[in-house]
Amino acid sequence: MLQINSGKLYPNGVRRTNELRGVLYSNLLLMRVEDNAIVTQAGRLLQADAANLPRPIVYEVSEQFDDEPRVGVLISHGVQPYLQDFAAVVSFVLRVTCTPDPDLCTRLLSDKRSLGVMTPPAKLVRKVFDKEIIFNENDDKLLNGFIDDLIGLKRKSFLAVMRAIRTYVTGLHRVADDLELAYTLMVASLESLAQDFDGHTAQWSDYEQGRRQRIDTALKDADEVTADRRGNLTEGLYIGLDYEKVYFV
Repeated sequence: MLQINSGKLYPNGVRRTNELRGVLYSNLLLMRVEDNAIVTQAGRLLQADAANLPRPIVYEVSEQFDDEPRVGVLISHGVQPYLQDFAAVVSFVLRVTCTPDPDLCTRLLSDKRSLGVMTPPAKLVRKVFDKEIIFNENDDKLLNGFIDDLIGLKRKSFLAVMRAIRTYVTGLHRVADDLELAYTLMVASLESLAQDFDGHTAQWSDYEQGRRQRIDTALKDADEVTADRRGNLTEGLYIGLDYEKVYFV
């Protein structure tokens, strides 16, 4: 949604806009309560209350469309899709907790133990779940630079990166109740990028060793045409990070 809303994909330009506003909850302290909003290409942030935790942050975005309002045309997507994606990007880039869900934010920032994890998130992951993270000028440059680069990607690359970011942030949120699931999601986010962009094509030697040896034994006396069907097994073969790491080393 963030890239579409930038107008980049509108060859005829933007013809109408909606001003949307929502609330994010975070441990981020903007230090600009009475100052101008933090402006990015994907929306604006303004601190609503710096005293309470989690801290509410107002998110504003100009929703853009390339058509004129008429019967049968979507009026608005609402603010939720933009809130979710922007919160994920802020969480990922600044290494903070940021979500539209106040209950989730409160739980992640608390010192309470869960049924599945006996250690609070703040003691397991550095910085992300601290009670207070002050937003500074370097953060402003980092966030704006990342969003500019993200929106500037080709559509396929943008979708892949956003998918990885969402998965990674979801993994961080699971640290509070299931460490195995959290780890799996974080690794999956990296694997999705490796699978999409490393350019590696699966070979027969990439196939799981035990299965490969059994198939090789079974096809030992087969004719050449039948034996060549091994290649069919590698089509769409998923190569995980474990293999990528071994292959690289």
